[in-house]
Amino acid sequence: NGKVGLKDEDGEILIPATYDAIGWSNGKLSIVDKVVGYQSNGLWGLIHTSNKRVTEAEYLDLKPGEGSFLVAQKKSTLSQRPSVGIINTSGKTIIPFVYDALQLCNMRAVVMSRSGTKYQFGLIDLSHNVLIPLEYRNIYSLGSLRYAVENFENKTAIFTGEGGQMTPFNIDSISA
Repeated sequence: NGKVGLKDEDGEILIPATYDAIGWSNGKLSIVDKVVGYQSNGLWGLIHTSNKRVTEAEYLDLKPGEGSFLVAQKKSTLSQRPSVGIINTSGKTIIPFVYDALQLCNMRAVVMSRSGTKYQFGLIDLSHNVLIPLEYRNIYSLGSLRYAVENFENKTAIFTGEGGQMTPFNIDSISA
């Protein structure tokens, strides 16, 4: 009846076919720490491969990040815009749902908040400590714990993964 479940490689049913989708909101299917996403009534939740629901279907978007961390998006209680945060495979909120966008890289999160028409980027660790404040035009990873930080004058500096500035804002262009 158009419902989806999950079988193991031996054909044993792990999760009965009762869900709209199994996998992640990006359309991919992978198991992370014996959990996977499920979709019900247009929303996503987490379910264990033993068919035990870890979370209710409350997320607009749910996909694997790094390790046992998942990037999730849900309706904001504060505004009309959805907010993004990080949960673990147990369903515990690791990074609160207060950002407009978030990308995991090197066990850090580049976060973005929108104020009117202005987008501001910052860098946090997975304990939600601010490493680089949300006051830059863009931040992107240069590889192993180095980040390019672009200011609103279109100049870039290199920062460490702990938030230390390594170069002045005098770089016009840089890539990994």
